[in-house]
Amino acid sequence: SNAPPPSNGALGPVRGAAFQRVDVPSRTYTNELSLLGAALFVQLTATFEPRGPLALRVAFQTITFSILGLRLPPVAFPPGTERTWLLTYTDEDTRLVRAGVDGGRSTARDLGLLSREEGEAADSYLFVLTRATPSESSRAPAGLPSPLAPLARAAERRRLKAQLLE
Repeated sequence: SNAPPPSNGALGPVRGAAFQRVDVPSRTYTNELSLLGAALFVQLTATFEPRGPLALRVAFQTITFSILGLRLPPVAFPPGTERTWLLTYTDEDTRLVRAGVDGGRSTARDLGLLSREEGEAADSYLFVLTRATPSESSRAPAGLPSPLAPLARAAERRRLKAQLLE
């Protein structure tokens, strides 16, 4: 992804293994980022609403950190912390998401970590997501993803993204 951390699978200079678990019937999803062999784990929860056949409006709910297995209390995002996702499915296993604030609130911008204009357009950032294989899914229970297989898939996603942007 070309998004700023932690949305890009990194926290500072440290890259991790990222998973996204989508529950379509409840219109929720969870992003999970495991760093340093799961010594640090970040979990973000959000809800989404359709905005046309290939667009979603995503509202971030909470972010939770776990350090060495100790889960800290969840922190709620301020109301209005939302994004637009523009979806393109290239096949059964690959989804491109172009995302941006698109009028929503940005905590990173509120804190001065990003300029007021950065990320505003609905297609500011590109994410290349691939479906986890059954073996990856079974080895990566919610909260503790396997750190090895996803790293290889992350490298493949970066390669695909570079190819798409050529």
